[in-house]
Amino acid sequence: MYYLMRGDHLKNISYRLLKILLLCAFLSVPVVSHAAVPQTLSYQGQLTSATGTPVNGAVTITFNLYSLLSGGTALWSETQSVMVSNGLFNVILGNTTPLTLPFDTPYYLGLQVSTDAEMQPRQALTSVGSAIQAGMASSLNCSGCITAAHLAVGVAISGPQGQTGPPGANGTNGTDGATGATGPAGPGVTWVNVTTSTQQAVSNTGYLANNGAAGVTIVLPASPTMGDIIQVNGVGSGGWLVVQNGGQFISQDMAGTGATKGGTIGGGQDDSVELQYVGSNTFTVLNFVGHVTVSTGGYVEEGGQTWMPVSGTQYTYASAVSLCAGSISGLTGWRLPTQPELSALYTSGAMNGQGWTLYTTWSSTPGTPGSQYGVGLDNGNVVKTIVGILVVTCVR
Repeated sequence: MYYLMRGDHLKNISYRLLKILLLCAFLSVPVVSHAAVPQTLSYQGQLTSATGTPVNGAVTITFNLYSLLSGGTALWSETQSVMVSNGLFNVILGNTTPLTLPFDTPYYLGLQVSTDAEMQPRQALTSVGSAIQAGMASSLNCSGCITAAHLAVGVAISGPQGQTGPPGANGTNGTDGATGATGPAGPGVTWVNVTTSTQQAVSNTGYLANNGAAGVTIVLPASPTMGDIIQVNGVGSGGWLVVQNGGQFISQDMAGTGATKGGTIGGGQDDSVELQYVGSNTFTVLNFVGHVTVSTGGYVEEGGQTWMPVSGTQYTYASAVSLCAGSISGLTGWRLPTQPELSALYTSGAMNGQGWTLYTTWSSTPGTPGSQYGVGLDNGNVVKTIVGILVVTCVR
């Protein structure tokens, strides 16, 4: 059994209220014409058990408004599930059933907790609740109710305009607009992942040399335009080699001792270089990172193949085959050229001006049994050699 507590006595019913406070009903009537006055009342109370222990949890309470202190029929009623914490609860009357009473006469509030009888006596509402009546005045449309006849002589109907008030707060941001069209590509290079042994370069392109231990040969553009850029980065363990076409040159000063023209540059894994075409069949090294090397003789591109500069040392045929089967400048996949390939190289003149030693060179084309053909890169003569030693160029 619970009890309802008042300030002066106890009532023997299922719940008791220590404090019943009627708060904040229609706290103000806005001065803006036709502004809506909230049709709700704020109500606070404290609920305890019969032993005086504060109640915790959800409790069902029915709120009724009457025009009489006792008896009569409820003019408004609303039931809410009220959350009570340490005996205290707060509710907003009118949230479930709108308060549409005119509040132009006294009203009395009765409470019924759960299935108990309604608590007695009812509570009289103070004038705070009657502020709802002021809401009616704010919604009046009374054009012509007050005329000049109602005003004293000489009194203006409207006074001068007052000062402009401070700006109001910024409104919320609007929704994002639609995504615009994609603009044109900006300057810079387009990167290509190279997993083959040879790659013909295109101007303003970067290449990731990613052919594992075999490495990658990057052939410079054959017809570049002034200012074109080529970049190479070593990804695979075999590194890379930048090869010029016949008649092209690479100018560099990576040692810091003055620019030199000629030779071919190469690098290993994680090494990189940037070259720019500066005219006169010349590319110059703009930037480099890592252990980038320069060969004394220039590797050239001819017939879709990369050619190693002629060796300064002479070899037997067997030694020449072994040399070309190994790794050269960090790259693999080399071989001895055939006699027709050597003759075509001589005819092209791609090796001229690249620092080559032009002598008769081994080919892989066999002659009569026990002999091999050689080609003189200095005069184009084809010779048949049975024994002896010659210089070597390897092709890839």
